[in-house]
Amino acid sequence: MKRLRVVLAVVLLVPLAAAAALTIHAYREARRDPIRRTATLPFANWPTGARAVRAVLLSDIHTGDLVTDRTRVERVVDIVAAEKPDLVLLAGDYVSGRDPANAARVIGDVTHALSRLHPPLGIVAVLGNHDNDSAPATIAQALRRASVTVMENGAIRRGPLLIGGVGDTVSGHAKLGGTLNAL
Repeated sequence: MKRLRVVLAVVLLVPLAAAAALTIHAYREARRDPIRRTATLPFANWPTGARAVRAVLLSDIHTGDLVTDRTRVERVVDIVAAEKPDLVLLAGDYVSGRDPANAARVIGDVTHALSRLHPPLGIVAVLGNHDNDSAPATIAQALRRASVTVMENGAIRRGPLLIGGVGDTVSGHAKLGGTLNAL
């Protein structure tokens, strides 16, 4: 009987300990500074004499959960600002989950931080599936109040760049044809 208790304890405790370790690891990874990757993109028809454009792409902020709070969003925006970009591109999922009340409550954390950015060519955004599935109008309106251009299936010129913004595929808002036509 004692041996059975030991086996059961091991069978139950080992997976529990592994799950706890994995949860702690995932939390720490999610709280780390964002991954910074750089690339130089050559354009065949780049205007003669035009200087290079420095752009930053930021996606999947997911504020409003246990990992991403206002302090973390501000830290990420500070990292972006330190890069001194000419243009900031936002690829959606500003809020976590799909609860409209939560989205309305936490989007201000994102827009408050973003309003501190002033890249010369502006900030251009699309909504992600979490945004579209929670409170898309509220989120888009809050972003616009923070001087962010919000696009869906369209294009906009910023300096020498023509930027296309496609709606989110997961939530069924992507209309690639509309974006391509606008380009």
